[in-house]
Amino acid sequence: MAPSRTLLYKTIVAALSVVLLAVVSVFGVLLVRTSGEYSGYREREIVLLEEIETAKEERSYKQAYLKKLLNDPEFFERVARERLGYSRDGEIIIRFEEE
Repeated sequence: MAPSRTLLYKTIVAALSVVLLAVVSVFGVLLVRTSGEYSGYREREIVLLEEIETAKEERSYKQAYLKKLLNDPEFFERVARERLGYSRDGEIIIRFEEE
């Protein structure tokens, strides 16, 4: 009776070892996949943070530009003349065609 019990224990230990190996393998694959996804998200986060910084700088520039437009009449006039083609009464605007 002892040899069959030993065989049963060996079989159970072998089966549990196989199950344990399968579980460890599955978790290993999931860990590698998750690590790859994390790396991808981390790279995307870095790109988005750079875009945020660029947007903040652009916003600051545009706020300063708007403030100058609202508070500096000479700047406002120059911008209106250059961009919109405005002129004062009695002035003639001559435009040349670009080649």
